[in-house]
Amino acid sequence: MTNSAVLDLLLDPVRGIDWLWHGYVVGLHATLFLAGVGVLSAAARHAAAEARARLWAFGVLGLAAVTVLCYLPVGWYADVVPAGAAVPMLSLRALQMDAAGSGGMAWVPVLRIAWIVGAALVLGRLCWGWAIVGALARRSRPMWSGPWQASLEQARRELGVRRHVELRRSAEIPAPLTCGTLRPVVLLPACADAWDADERRAVLLHEVAHVRRLDCLVQVLAQVSCAWYWFHPGAWWAAARLRDAREQAADARVLRAGVRPSQYAGLLLRLSDHARLREAVGSCATAVALARPAGLRGRLHAVLGTRAGPRGLSRPAGAAVALACAALLLTLGSMRMSPHPAVLWRAMETQGWAYRAYAGAVLAYEADAPTRARLRAVAAADPDPRVRRAVERALAGGAH
Repeated sequence: MTNSAVLDLLLDPVRGIDWLWHGYVVGLHATLFLAGVGVLSAAARHAAAEARARLWAFGVLGLAAVTVLCYLPVGWYADVVPAGAAVPMLSLRALQMDAAGSGGMAWVPVLRIAWIVGAALVLGRLCWGWAIVGALARRSRPMWSGPWQASLEQARRELGVRRHVELRRSAEIPAPLTCGTLRPVVLLPACADAWDADERRAVLLHEVAHVRRLDCLVQVLAQVSCAWYWFHPGAWWAAARLRDAREQAADARVLRAGVRPSQYAGLLLRLSDHARLREAVGSCATAVALARPAGLRGRLHAVLGTRAGPRGLSRPAGAAVALACAALLLTLGSMRMSPHPAVLWRAMETQGWAYRAYAGAVLAYEADAPTRARLRAVAAADPDPRVRRAVERALAGGAH
């Protein structure tokens, strides 16, 4: 395909309206999906921190699966879209039906280009963060021996991590952070020399917990998901919940290893105060840091407020989380939403012929005999032949 053909495809208003319609419908699916994840997370608020972390990882990463499921040719139909949410669906389809003789639609290609630019900016931020963390790792000094390396090996044994984890020190970072998926690296700040053996163990347990849970990979995939849905506030809200849950899950793993909550909370406060001076490093998209200032209050509450001690995620609980997530994804992703019939019948009374034609076509899809008879009578009385033709084609089995 030539460059001019690609440009024509991008600027074609008719295709652009179809793209907007599908984007809006996928956005409705994403909204329902994230709301469902929020409900599951609220129901699991007293469960293990690992369960909440898995739920929100599923919520952010599942947005891509929702998008794919929406375009598959199989699914179940639900006429549930209320009047307020159905207005854009009806308007865009009516505009598309009337596009051949309409002008003034230069805004349609602009919206498509705006989405592309927004996604590119978010992906560019991801790549920039990746480059920053990679440069920090290359400029850091390896720590191949000494008490830190011995503590790292002990943390790996305690958490059952068999993968090699490289330990390095950098004067350019304010707090410990972990980066990399295939070859994970734990970076320590220069102030780490002043920590005692207990603090050293707590820090490495937290960072190795991130390695065990593949949090760096999840973070990258979450940023890609946010790039696709950059216009949707729910995607960013879910990504923020994922960050908090991920850190709390790593904190809980530290406490299960026997670290005293008061000691660990004090360490978090000191590191967070130091990290505020250089927060940009801690917010790199491809790294997960021990002392992110964001969400610190919730983390401290979780560390100090659990009297019975942090619980791990049992296999039955993990299976229940996976089953609930899969059921939610398949149910909402395979749903084919359309406006409620009452909304469509009201649209049949509008002044615009395209509204009436599209509403009638949707009503005709899988309609029962009384509805088809009523629809045929209403269409026959319509003064515009285009409405009559659209409804008759739909009643005869055409796609709406």
